[in-house]
Amino acid sequence: MRKHLSLFLVFLVLFFLVSCSSSGSANDSDAVSDADRDTQEPPTVVDEDADKDADPIDDPDKTPDADQDKDQTTLPDTDSSPDADQVPVTDADEDVACLDLRYNENTIKTPFPFKDANGKPTFCRPGCDTPTENDPQCVRNIWDWENWEEQQAYLKEQEKDPNQTKERSCYPWPCKLPDMHAKTKAELNTFVSSCDRLLTVNDFSASMLTNWSHGMYDGVAGMRFLHSNMIVEYNPEKDEYTTIGQSRLLSFNENRYITEVYDSYPGENPNTFKSFTVSVLRTEKGYFYELIRNNHEFKDTFLARRLQERTGFCCV
Repeated sequence: MRKHLSLFLVFLVLFFLVSCSSSGSANDSDAVSDADRDTQEPPTVVDEDADKDADPIDDPDKTPDADQDKDQTTLPDTDSSPDADQVPVTDADEDVACLDLRYNENTIKTPFPFKDANGKPTFCRPGCDTPTENDPQCVRNIWDWENWEEQQAYLKEQEKDPNQTKERSCYPWPCKLPDMHAKTKAELNTFVSSCDRLLTVNDFSASMLTNWSHGMYDGVAGMRFLHSNMIVEYNPEKDEYTTIGQSRLLSFNENRYITEVYDSYPGENPNTFKSFTVSVLRTEKGYFYELIRNNHEFKDTFLARRLQERTGFCCV
């Protein structure tokens, strides 16, 4: 009995020792694992959703200022506004009264020229006029009043005497002048050639001041008559006169007319009188009108000179 009891006690002691040894080994192992963790960098964990939502920061050492961020997102930066020279000034969205330009007081009231969507000068009134292929800037708006006045004077004289020869006009320019023909050798015995023509008929006249700037090109003669300050083109082959447009001063060569036009008579409207230099090019499709410059803006005027090849005029 004692023998069995002794064996049991020995077994119990051995079991206790083994248990303590196992527990100590486990604790040592945990201690080593913790030490390793302290000396190794933790693995990088990438959160894709977090990256998508994060705001970019240029300098990782700096923390974004919340107030500064708010200012940048809610307040306009006036210093970063585009340069005025780079932004075209336009009147395309302006409300303009579509006045009847056949009457000069309305032409004077209209603030010509405007600015189109590209910032270029134009006589096309926003919401009133439609540019055409031959007149993309609506240049003819500037002289509609004078064209209408000339037409009314002609109609008045025609009503008095259908056979009168004093007035000749048509509307709107450009157009053929009705029943107007040059005089030839058959009517003037001073002419020696059947090709000779007297162009100043029907009360139209010219002076040396304007006559020397006229010219012949491509079978037509370009002229400015004093009768009504208009460009007249004569075709000797067809014996036809065509009114091209308004003219205070004129130069002509190579199918191009350079003319000074105006919104009113300077003597009647000295304070707000405006003049413009315009090009009228004779083409197969008709006459192409184009604004060259606003003389009023530069405070000068067009000085007529005969166009020589590709050179032509000056302003003083």
